[in-house]
Amino acid sequence: MLIGASLLSLPLFSAHEVMHSLYTAGIDYWHIDVMDGNFVPNLALNSMCLQSIRTEYPSIPIDVHFMTTENAQHNLAPSFFAFSPTWFSFHIESVSAVNVWIQDCQQKGIRPGLALSPETPIQKLEPYLSSLSFVLLMSVQPGFGGQHFREDTYATIETLQKIRSQHQYSFQIQVDGGIQIKQAKQLKKMKVDRIVIGSFLVQHPNPSEVVQSISEIQ
Repeated sequence: MLIGASLLSLPLFSAHEVMHSLYTAGIDYWHIDVMDGNFVPNLALNSMCLQSIRTEYPSIPIDVHFMTTENAQHNLAPSFFAFSPTWFSFHIESVSAVNVWIQDCQQKGIRPGLALSPETPIQKLEPYLSSLSFVLLMSVQPGFGGQHFREDTYATIETLQKIRSQHQYSFQIQVDGGIQIKQAKQLKKMKVDRIVIGSFLVQHPNPSEVVQSISEIQ
């Protein structure tokens, strides 16, 4: 199970030091949230941040998660694609031309994913699952860090795994929101492929301890 560090909660005046501590802790990838203040009532990182991160940490894969309207995605996504993120996800609730975006990612060598908010029925994903590299399940309401993990996420994971098995799909399952050691332990036992940890990891006095604790879970 890969561990991604969400940069949404980075402290402004010590961002460089905190990112270096996350890097030395052994995180597997950076998770970058993009928000436009419309799909979610918040703003987050832009492509200039991605450029700086790519320059400073060229060996760490980057995972971009768009939480915007489709119009904002149309305007902003090309500037993120220019830096070749490994993964790119967008919300099924906000985008109508889903197949167009999936194909655009595939043509650029970027792994496409669809993100699902907690209240959205998982059935909305089914027409696209055969084309996806991964599904991002939000275990909190999208838009803000520091929320508590929703326990009903476990049932959603089980449903999605059954669908994947029945149809022999190859998409990975990623979970994001409110994850701490307790939740990471359960998610690893459930064979989730990737997790995103934000506030708990970024604000922890010893990120290496968190990463090691999760890595040692059997």
